[in-house]
Amino acid sequence: MKNIVIIVWLMLALMITGGCNKDLLDTQPTNKYNEGNFWESEAAVAAALSGCYNPLTTDGLFGGEATPLWEETATPNAYNYSNAMGFNLIAEGRQQSSNGGIITQRWHDSYTGIGRCNSFLANVDKVEMEESAKNRMKGEAHFLRGLYYFMLENYYGDVPLILDPPDLDTQADLPRTSREAVVEQVIKDLDSAALVLPLTYTKADLGRATKGAAMALKARVLLYEASPLFNPSNDLTKWEAAANA
Repeated sequence: MKNIVIIVWLMLALMITGGCNKDLLDTQPTNKYNEGNFWESEAAVAAALSGCYNPLTTDGLFGGEATPLWEETATPNAYNYSNAMGFNLIAEGRQQSSNGGIITQRWHDSYTGIGRCNSFLANVDKVEMEESAKNRMKGEAHFLRGLYYFMLENYYGDVPLILDPPDLDTQADLPRTSREAVVEQVIKDLDSAALVLPLTYTKADLGRATKGAAMALKARVLLYEASPLFNPSNDLTKWEAAANA
């Protein structure tokens, strides 16, 4: 009986002393990355920037079935026999939020890219690395965010303008920002990108955003905005000033 009592007291003592160990309160996982342990190396920065590019390859943007031909099947110019990405529903006027397809996919994939760009821009300065490389990477992120928002305002008009890292508590139910304000942010991002992006890359980095890409996309945005067919409420004087900036 004494042995049992001694064992019980020893177990209680171990539990009490173990419970005082502050390390047990450290809940950061050690088997995967999170915001607390990710931004610590140049390799992490490069990986995060690759993640900003990745949504371009999705079905909602420029990968898979997201091709100009499928877009034509939403018009009388072509027919989509498989109803891939729901383009037939658009052509027939039967598209609804519950149908999914390209309308919901493009929204989702664009905001995925925007969230990653926002996280990149908010955290990249935590990492010590060569400044010219860091500035170039920031330029790439600004270009990509501008491209994603161009896709959104082009297809949906007014959309929520989010410039901070993803946060469900504050961003889950945001109102739409005016299309004009979104376009202004697109131009601002593209101007920021053009200031730091190179004209060309070496072979290893081919395919990254360049100064020419940023300027060409800005020209496209301004041409759309100057067209009364595309934007009947445009202010030509304003967009001409933006083009000359």
